[in-house]
Amino acid sequence: MCSKLNLIRLIALSVFFAACGRQPASAAPEQSSAAARDLLINAIRYDGRLIDDEARFTVEIQSESSSRSEAALVLFEGDIALNPPKLPSALRITREGERYRLIAARAGKYKFTLDLSAKVARGETWNEISFKGPAAGIASVTAEATDEELQLLSGTPVPGNVERTTMTPASKVTALLGADRRVSLRWRRDVPEVSRQLLINCETSTRAQITPSVLKFTTQVRYDIVQGRLSELSMRLPPSQTLVRVEGDAGYGDT
Repeated sequence: MCSKLNLIRLIALSVFFAACGRQPASAAPEQSSAAARDLLINAIRYDGRLIDDEARFTVEIQSESSSRSEAALVLFEGDIALNPPKLPSALRITREGERYRLIAARAGKYKFTLDLSAKVARGETWNEISFKGPAAGIASVTAEATDEELQLLSGTPVPGNVERTTMTPASKVTALLGADRRVSLRWRRDVPEVSRQLLINCETSTRAQITPSVLKFTTQVRYDIVQGRLSELSMRLPPSQTLVRVEGDAGYGDT
């Protein structure tokens, strides 16, 4: 009788420990995916201002958590920086390398604003920025480059500008972001024109013809523009001389 009772106890314990061993392996992924589904971004709007070496965005976010416990999602990915934000007490943002995560401690609807700076990749002609935002029900971007040509590299122009393509030059763009969640823009660099001092080499030769009544000079001027641009050339004669004729290349004549 005792041996049968011990055998039943051993079988019960074996079943219990087997069930305990299987539970963590199946529960952990379900818990992680549930946490991702419990925190959502309903809407996100980027308002950017781009200058020669700086790209700043004001980001307005509407989020919602349905979890009674802590829930998190990836907010931004890329070479960016966030100014210290003023967040609702239930929210916080953490950083891991180039990834920023939004964490909600409890259920609720939240609305907040972030100040974001994106690193500018400077090329010979164009400046460019690119980073990823969160998956959202509605994601839009408006950006303006002061007096510079601006191009949208990812997203779809808003219906009011449906005639534009993503590569149409403009100084301001408004668009809806696609499934890739990427904010990607480029604008033409403000490269100042290099002003160079005018440098000219000039060689003159004069032939004089002397008669009893007139002293006649024929002067030949040869000049080479070494540097800069020459738009006008003037010569001054002594008051006692009179200009009779001017000969030269096309575009030059009496003045």
